[in-house]
Amino acid sequence: MENILPLKALLSSPKHIVITVHQRPDADTLGTGLALAALLQKQQHHVQVISPTAYPAFLNWLPGAQEVIICSRGQQKKSFELLNKADVIFCIDFPTLNRLHEMEPVVRTAAATKVVIDHHPTTEQFGDLIFRETGAAATAELLYEMIEALGVQELVDQDIAECLYAGIMTDTS
Repeated sequence: MENILPLKALLSSPKHIVITVHQRPDADTLGTGLALAALLQKQQHHVQVISPTAYPAFLNWLPGAQEVIICSRGQQKKSFELLNKADVIFCIDFPTLNRLHEMEPVVRTAAATKVVIDHHPTTEQFGDLIFRETGAAATAELLYEMIEALGVQELVDQDIAECLYAGIMTDTS
């Protein structure tokens, strides 16, 4: 997997990490973001998932969903502070930054290293490390491939597996 060694180096010591998902999150973006958050927390990173807008109530069962900050629900100041303080910002399952709604300009100008994990075609190239595979059925599938390439499969527990499964199951036609 291309760019895996720079990602491994980036994550080799604890960082402040924000994981962003697209507005009106579906199970792929939220499941992938939550799986990644759980994985990174096991590696001693300080991690927060931020969504521009609320996710559907039927996704409340996803492990970690209750910890997601919803920017549009009175959490704009906190969201922007975390984004500006982050060492790394993961952009999960969106091809253009405008999918971040009001968070777009903050992410665009943040000093953090931006890592994109996505399966949608795009004309906007953003991010310092890009993991994009338009042939993948879901972004959750790409994250699992990254987990294998990083050699950290032993960190995948039931919660991470359930989040990945939700993304793959709902985004696969």
